[in-house]
Amino acid sequence: MPYGSEIVPQLVRAAVPHIWGIARTGEEQSVRNVEGQSFFVNGIDGVGSDIYDGQIPEWPLLTLTEALSRCTDAEHNYIYVMDYWQPTGETWPISVDVANVHIIGVPGAGTQLPIITPTGDTAGISVAADRVEIAQLCINGGATHGCIENDIGAPTARWGLLVHDCWFAVLGSAQDGIRNLAASDNVYLDVERCRFGFAITRDGIRIEHNATRCQIGTPWGQGNLFDRVQGIGVNIVGNAADIGIYNNIFVVPANTAGAAITLSAGTAGAAVFGNQANFGDTDMGNNPYTDNAAAGSNHWGGNYQGITLVQPA
Repeated sequence: MPYGSEIVPQLVRAAVPHIWGIARTGEEQSVRNVEGQSFFVNGIDGVGSDIYDGQIPEWPLLTLTEALSRCTDAEHNYIYVMDYWQPTGETWPISVDVANVHIIGVPGAGTQLPIITPTGDTAGISVAADRVEIAQLCINGGATHGCIENDIGAPTARWGLLVHDCWFAVLGSAQDGIRNLAASDNVYLDVERCRFGFAITRDGIRIEHNATRCQIGTPWGQGNLFDRVQGIGVNIVGNAADIGIYNNIFVVPANTAGAAITLSAGTAGAAVFGNQANFGDTDMGNNPYTDNAAAGSNHWGGNYQGITLVQPA
């Protein structure tokens, strides 16, 4: 089933006919029935402005914070980011506090993906609502923060965060790519087709407390690239129950044990299948997979250390 961001942009590419009042086809009408308002953002000073209505590309808003303030909770509002950087008046981190909102980058501006870079030591985006989709953005973070973090204010659980087709610290830097902060739960976290860059100084995906039934990559091949992340690609520091880590590629920066995937003692019921990891042009000497849980707690299969199938250390 396509993501919302893969259905609705088809209408955008066709000039988003419902915005200009043009007659809609049955398919477009069915999409519109589950879609709230659409907003366009161009975060380049002098192009976007927060005094515009932001509902057509020619008159975009300047900041994501303003666009989010105009969205209605749980109505499937779509925000299309045409370009971005560090617009005047933006609040950092950008707090996504609207449920069922979709924030979609539109490739083709100055870079392949719109770039979100905080001005200080904060996360780029802080997720403070459930069922949020973030796609097609290049996101950076501060020296002690992730590119995307969950807001740990009440309630502490964030449900259904979907992140796909994003770059993390590829054109910038951050401490972590996606960070689940301590004392919180990212239930049903889903991360697919993303690239985690070598300017990440710690972990690609870091679960400090809990990520119940999360999925990193998919069983049908929609994995992520962890490209020389300086710490651990996927690091389960706290707890994780019934998670899946599937079909990811880990280019590890050194011959370090556990550099691709490390599971904590509190991980149970994890399925880890189809991943590939290596350092250099021969099989690395140390096992890039570490499972600290009790024997039989998790399930591993088909994971490669170079060209050799291995089980975790």
